[in-house]
Amino acid sequence: MIAAFGRYPVRAIVGLLVLIACSGEAEPAPGMAASVGDHVLTVEQLAEVLVLAQPFPLEVDPALELVRHWALSAAVATAFAAGDSLNGKTAVDAATWIARREAVLALEREDRLGPPPTVDDPELAREVFDRGELRLFAHVLRRVGPETPPAERALQRRTAERILADLVAGGGWAAAVAQSQADETRALGGVLGLFGPGELPGELDRAGVRLEPGSVSSVIETVDGFHLLYRPTFAEVGAIYADRLGSRMLAEADAASAEAALAAAGFRVVEGAGAVVRRVAAAPADWFDREAALATWTAGALRAATFARYLAALEAGERQGLASADDRSTTALLNELGYRELRMAEAAARGLALDSVTAQELAERHRSDLEAWREAVTGQGALGVHLREVAARRTARPSLGPVLAAELLSTARLGRDAAAAAVDRARTLIVAAMDGAERTGSVPVAAVTETALGRPLPGIGDGGRGRFLLGRALFERVATPDEGLGPLFNADRCVSCHDDPVVGGGGLSIPVRKATAFIAGRCDLLPAHGGDNLQARATPMALAAGLAPETRPDDATAFAQVVAPPLFGLGLLEAVPDETVLALEDPEDLDGDGVSGRAPRLADGRIARFGRKGDAADVRGFVEQALRTELGLTTPERPTEERAGGSPIPGSADPAEEPEMDERGMDLLTEYVRYLAPPAPELLPAGVVRDSVERGRVIFDRTGCAACHVAELRASQVAEPPLANLRVPAYTDLLLHDLGAGDIGGAREDLCGYDALPGEYRTAPLWGLRHRSRFLHDGRAASVEEAVLAHGGEAARARAAFHDLIERDRADLVRFLLSL
Repeated sequence: MIAAFGRYPVRAIVGLLVLIACSGEAEPAPGMAASVGDHVLTVEQLAEVLVLAQPFPLEVDPALELVRHWALSAAVATAFAAGDSLNGKTAVDAATWIARREAVLALEREDRLGPPPTVDDPELAREVFDRGELRLFAHVLRRVGPETPPAERALQRRTAERILADLVAGGGWAAAVAQSQADETRALGGVLGLFGPGELPGELDRAGVRLEPGSVSSVIETVDGFHLLYRPTFAEVGAIYADRLGSRMLAEADAASAEAALAAAGFRVVEGAGAVVRRVAAAPADWFDREAALATWTAGALRAATFARYLAALEAGERQGLASADDRSTTALLNELGYRELRMAEAAARGLALDSVTAQELAERHRSDLEAWREAVTGQGALGVHLREVAARRTARPSLGPVLAAELLSTARLGRDAAAAAVDRARTLIVAAMDGAERTGSVPVAAVTETALGRPLPGIGDGGRGRFLLGRALFERVATPDEGLGPLFNADRCVSCHDDPVVGGGGLSIPVRKATAFIAGRCDLLPAHGGDNLQARATPMALAAGLAPETRPDDATAFAQVVAPPLFGLGLLEAVPDETVLALEDPEDLDGDGVSGRAPRLADGRIARFGRKGDAADVRGFVEQALRTELGLTTPERPTEERAGGSPIPGSADPAEEPEMDERGMDLLTEYVRYLAPPAPELLPAGVVRDSVERGRVIFDRTGCAACHVAELRASQVAEPPLANLRVPAYTDLLLHDLGAGDIGGAREDLCGYDALPGEYRTAPLWGLRHRSRFLHDGRAASVEEAVLAHGGEAARARAAFHDLIERDRADLVRFLLSL
């Protein structure tokens, strides 16, 4: 962090730190530990952080330091785009500067060419519309950029897909546009403009060519994010089309004179300008005071500083493309901007200037945009560096960026008394956890469905809540070789594989490779080679001892890559009685519906309800397997190391005392996973979308999907109080079904399990489907439709029924699934 200070003015840094230090004298409102503008840190949130961060000292001064760190993060973390050297204020100023110039250029063009021609003949406008040479497009955009985290990128794609599903189901375009993040077009009903062939950027142009009037594209990914492109009918946009057609005719007339005007002025692009353009695009703020000429003409020049101001208003993604553009593209851009500068000079020569009303409107817009930026910096949800990560890992640091936070932090209120209250609350939770305090009674089912993703089940009391938080701290903690990590492993902490969309979710970032052998009707999980999970990493001590990451054993008959499943609601699935699961069995297909599920069993006879192949009977067993096979940690159940690729483990490769995860740690991790609340279904207001979801629910049953994906089970009445007798709307029967070897699993998979044949899989729960970005066991399906159509075996009838649905029914079914 100290090194970062060298990049910024010392005076600004000192002022910033003084404000942080002094602001602790003002107490925030009751229940708040701190506030910066509208951004609030509550006492309860700070207490959670202190529990998660153990062994962080439970004292007031260290806690207050965390609060000060939070205040700095809240002020600066979102003040500028990730990976962008420009802050929001600079972009707002540049956008206003461009808006003023555009207004002057419009005056100059009208003075030179006259007003835009009016296309008042509807038949003419309709004729041009029908020819399709000039098409009017509207769009919806969900923004992402080059630095957008994978989880956020996946969320934005899912949001775009959900908007598309709503449109297909009959939702209105206005409702779709309201969800667009393209501020500049949202107010215009999403209208992008009038375009000829090749005038839209690559993917958008290719999609636009195929669109008929009244149709919408699939989701299109560009550098700006995820688009839905819509081509309205003439009935919807006839008047707008005629107006844009007139403006287009004027623009074409202006463009026709551009080449002649540049030639008459002696315009030329300076040699080497392309390289400078690329450098300016990479960091515009560094060029605001550079007078280097990029192009010249008889009476003037296009300076790097002017060019940089044009670029400063662009999104980082737009500039990224220009930073790698070829000389031909940069020359075309410099010609365009040079022509603008020529016209600006002509406007000045003719005395053209903005009238007072327009100037005032632009000034008001600038103030409004600047205020909106400040609100975005300090608004709810804008915290970029989570305080929990700062404390628990002690590695996160705030990005200072261009230091503009002093103004924002002048309103900070940091409470010493509130920090003391948070310390007391954290101590209460930890003592209750260590004392084994009982959980309180059960809660209504409705309260469970309203619990935020990643939070514990309601009703677990202070003791349960404290153990949940301590378990989560272990779940997020980085294990080291000295503590027992490895010697072979795939990840060094649980959250590495379970972080999408929040801690406890699934994950795609660390794929798990598995290998098994199925010979003479029996499954071999290859314990002689270290088991069916292949470890892709080795500790330095393991490498020094001659061990290497595992590869596919020669004995394996199947090899596959799978992704980590979400953990939400596992405690409820554990609480479903065995009798309920067994009642759903039909191994001989006595009812003749083509579905013949059976319950997988372990060697001790228990039903294995967790894992894709039925690998674990309870949450503790599920956690134990993951610790052993993914982190390489021995446990009280299995205190000896597995073989490494068929070789015994030398003592020098893993000197940690066994078991490396002790009984207390196992208990805390088990309680954390057991009491993760289930994902709640989407709450939809009455209207077109909810009607579509309800129709999809009926179609789900009608197509036969519910034969395996049973909508609701129920937890046992004798389960622990937070779980007892609760509804379990997981959409699974917890049984193994034959889905066709090489079908669901892919041609190379065909893995077997302890009691699962190749092609047999436990029915995957569907709750929380709307939070996932990839589908199927290996994550290869990019959409719900692709996943359904990959089913085979016992699901062949349901797949065929889905395939034969009319477009609207299929859209309703998909929308229902994406509401879970």
